[in-house]
Amino acid sequence: TNDAEIDAYVGSVAGSLAIGGVVGVAVGIGFSLAENFIGWNESGDAKAQVFAYVDGSSIEAMGDLSITAKNQAIIHSGVDAGAVAIGGGLVGGAASGAGTDSVNRIEVDVIALIADTFGYGFIAQDVLVQADDEAIIRATTLAASLAASFGLFGGSVSISVSLADNSIADSSIALVDNADI
Repeated sequence: TNDAEIDAYVGSVAGSLAIGGVVGVAVGIGFSLAENFIGWNESGDAKAQVFAYVDGSSIEAMGDLSITAKNQAIIHSGVDAGAVAIGGGLVGGAASGAGTDSVNRIEVDVIALIADTFGYGFIAQDVLVQADDEAIIRATTLAASLAASFGLFGGSVSISVSLADNSIADSSIALVDNADI
């Protein structure tokens, strides 16, 4: 059983205040990024693997026989960012921007296998070969931005963007190969 779990929280806050007699301009920028990986890397070479197998054996069980591989990988990701800008003067201006990005990946091979038995093979009432994949990604992103200006002439701009990219690319295989059951 794979019980890998990631609990990640990332947050940022940025603020700017500018007050001038003639010109007051304020800029605030906040950005947060979270990258959470279980069994995944950028090269794609190595994945996490969960194996439950019997290979090259014989088994005599008094009751039932179960070969089970289970993946219960979980990623909880929270990413927040905020930005505030306040500018004032005869000419006041403010600009703020906030952004978040959450990238979460799970890639696990789950394999349950009975292979190449010899002798009498497997003797049991019931034989279960099972590969379970119960991977979960829970991701929350929040970006908030506020810009305010005051003066005889003023202008404000505020932008916020939240992104989430989540992927579960697991494989599950339950296999009986060249075995007497």
